Amino acid sequence: VVKAIDSALGDVRSGKTLPVPDHLKDSHYSGAKQLGHGAGYKYSHDFPGHFVPQDYLGADKRFYEPTEQGVEKKIKARVDYWREHFAKIDRGQAKQPQSSE
Repeated sequence: VVKAIDSALGDVRSGKTLPVPDHLKDSHYSGAKQLGHGAGYKYSHDFPGHFVPQDYLGADKRFYEPTEQGVEKKIKARVDYWREHFAKIDRGQAKQPQSSE
């Protein structure tokens, strides 16, 4: 986790910042909908496993990669499972999870 924070801080310090994706922008004020704020946001707790294939950075970048050390080994197994599951969705080999809402 410390490496992930250091990596993110390094990007900020070097000016490698990105705009906030529209689906993550505040949508709780009048006029937000017309700007596209919040459109397409998926609340992960409404989905099986509380995990959805959703981009939070607006770029193909990962700051945190769990290791095989300690409790991270369990986290890595879960992250690897979901990444593979959503790769199958992208390849048309699995169905997109549906919200329980």
